[in-house]
Amino acid sequence: MGPSVWFRRISEPNAVSRAGRAFIWIIGLAVSYSVFITPTKARRIPLLGPDSALRVSAWMKAQSTETDRIFVWGFNPDIYRYTDRLPASRFIYCTFQTGMIPLTNVDPARSTEYAVVDDSLETLLTDLKQNRPKFFVDSSAGPHRFFGKYPLRKFPQLDEWLHDNYVELEAQRWGLQGFRLYIRAHETINDRGEYSLDDPRGQLLLFGTDRLAPGLNRIGVGMLNTTSNSLTRLGLSLNGKIVTATSFLPLENTSIGVSLDLPPDTKDAILRPLVQFDGEGWLEGPDLKLPVVSAVTTPEQKVEIAIPVIEENVEALGIRALFGARADETDGRRVFSLHAPAVLSYSTPAGIEKVTGRFGLPPGAYAPDNPAPSDGAEFIIRHVTQQGESTELFRRLIQPLRNSVDAGEHAFAVDLPLTAEGDALELEITAGPAGVASSDWTYWADLKLQSSP
Repeated sequence: MGPSVWFRRISEPNAVSRAGRAFIWIIGLAVSYSVFITPTKARRIPLLGPDSALRVSAWMKAQSTETDRIFVWGFNPDIYRYTDRLPASRFIYCTFQTGMIPLTNVDPARSTEYAVVDDSLETLLTDLKQNRPKFFVDSSAGPHRFFGKYPLRKFPQLDEWLHDNYVELEAQRWGLQGFRLYIRAHETINDRGEYSLDDPRGQLLLFGTDRLAPGLNRIGVGMLNTTSNSLTRLGLSLNGKIVTATSFLPLENTSIGVSLDLPPDTKDAILRPLVQFDGEGWLEGPDLKLPVVSAVTTPEQKVEIAIPVIEENVEALGIRALFGARADETDGRRVFSLHAPAVLSYSTPAGIEKVTGRFGLPPGAYAPDNPAPSDGAEFIIRHVTQQGESTELFRRLIQPLRNSVDAGEHAFAVDLPLTAEGDALELEITAGPAGVASSDWTYWADLKLQSSP
């Protein structure tokens, strides 16, 4: 029996009651709406773009085996599903350690310490030390489900463990996608041969190496233009000692970011990149000898980089800038130009209550015709007591390429805690979330310290 015959029969007076016919017509209209009208309306709603975690997940899956574990710092449990890899911890999302409650306390300005579960961070570290994940994904580097308010630097124990045991992979590539990707490191290197600069298998590079400074430095080791999928390891030595090394499944090109913590008395640094191809021993690149910029400023710079306190100047206590520091008078303004990463420190007189000023990146740093534009920089102000206790007072990340409101110059006014003689004020500029310092020609301007009237 066809549908037309069926509808004709149920329409006959004796077939069904009037109420029954009405019910049947309502059902028919509902079916028609869902089949024809709803899909048409849905076509007018733009589809969401692909999940930004798909690419990093696919890369990790291709570079791991089924027995390898991974860990994701964030609220991205789907990455475990995308990679088909087991988590290295019982915590598949990190709300326990941060106190973040989805759709409840995600406002960046709202503290979530009240919701942190006691000892959850210590339990997480125990899991990670036991299971040693091959990859560690930091999703706080991008706008992933409100986790940008929980950068790893706010969790020193976890941050220190990560940088002691892992190296960052392809910072610029994954950083631009909103992630930081780390791979487990080791230092097991036996015999080492020499790597020729004319080796046809590729180009072994060090980058971020114009100058070093006492304290934390980031050095990149990369292999480019390889002729086949044969790269299996990269590493770095400093002054003849292995700093770190890591291994991959065979691939073409990649790079790692290595953190070097240089003691204050370091004068020179001799770096050597290390590489290994499938089935061969370690090869060591040529020496690169770099000067280490002292954090102690000259008498002339102490006066030149001084900032005023009402009617007097406070001399700079120390300057650390990889490409030097420069003070300029422009249109009656005092501008301190320092290429990130950089730190200025001042000994604050007792009674200082506020520091004010301006900061930014010049337009040329992110201009359309700049072949290597800045991906942003972060400006930080800290108060350090003479006992060494540090308190962060201000932090602002600007990324003019990503957010137009970050272009131009920005003002700040920061209240200081009660200062005592011997306390210090630190003004730090970092190379942004990806740690890439290209074109980071940052500056502070119009810096002033204010005391009570």
